Amino acid sequence: MAKFWLLVIAVIIILFVMRLAGNRNGKRRAPGNMEESGAPEEMVPCAVCGIHVPRSEARNAGHAYYCCEEHLHRSIG
Repeated sequence: MAKFWLLVIAVIIILFVMRLAGNRNGKRRAPGNMEESGAPEEMVPCAVCGIHVPRSEARNAGHAYYCCEEHLHRSIG
C-alpha cells in the first residue's frame, strides 16, 4: 500500500512541475486570436456570406470585407 501512495505523490509532483515548466512567464494563454495588448481583435462580416472573420485575416476592397479570395473575386466581377 505504501508503494501505491508513493506512486500517487510522484505523479502529482511530476504534473505540478510540468505545469510550471509550461507556464514560465506566469501568464496563461487565452484561447483564440488575441493581439499583443491582450484585447480581442475586431471581427468584420463578409459581404457575400456574412461570416465574421478577424479584420487582420479579412480581404477588403474599398468599404467591404470578405472572408476569402473567392468571395472577393465573386463580388468584384
